[in-house]
Amino acid sequence: MKPRLWWAFSASALVSLLAILFWPKLIRELFVIPLTYFVGIASLLYLSFDQFALWVALILVGVVLFWISLKFRRGPIPSPAKPETLQPPPIIRWKRVLKDARRGAYMRWRLAQRLADLTDAALSCCTGLSPESIPYEELGLPAEVEAYLYAAKKFQAGAAMSRRWFSSSAPQPLSLPPEVIVAFIEQRLALGRDN
Repeated sequence: MKPRLWWAFSASALVSLLAILFWPKLIRELFVIPLTYFVGIASLLYLSFDQFALWVALILVGVVLFWISLKFRRGPIPSPAKPETLQPPPIIRWKRVLKDARRGAYMRWRLAQRLADLTDAALSCCTGLSPESIPYEELGLPAEVEAYLYAAKKFQAGAAMSRRWFSSSAPQPLSLPPEVIVAFIEQRLALGRDN
């Protein structure tokens, strides 16, 4: 509740309490007796109607309000924005992923996943296989590219983030510069065009 409303509520409650304490006859004459009469008359009117007629009247009022809300609706209901329109263009997304890859092991692994998906799409164009069923071992890929793709595809996020996997002194598959993978994709696409 806003402070201004809180102060107004507190002041009105205090004034009401003081009025009840200092002028009980006036409060009874002005508020309590008329309110009691109103509640009594309203309850007598309610009890005088048949329950069935009361429910029919309530349902009719609901149907009329529903019809009015449909008839006087202003224009079509705006649809929520589609996620495709909110995403930046692919070149901006790739730029962001490449920039984020400098921040650490997890972001390098995310870049590797994107590059592996791109490699799978390129290899699928050249081999005619679906991207999910490309056998890296049988295609004669360079060893570092195969290790990179395997690290990107086969390891889960927990394994990619594990300290033991990234802290060994041997060169890690994901430490391969992305330019090598991009050059490999370009080479495969050029070979596919020549065939």
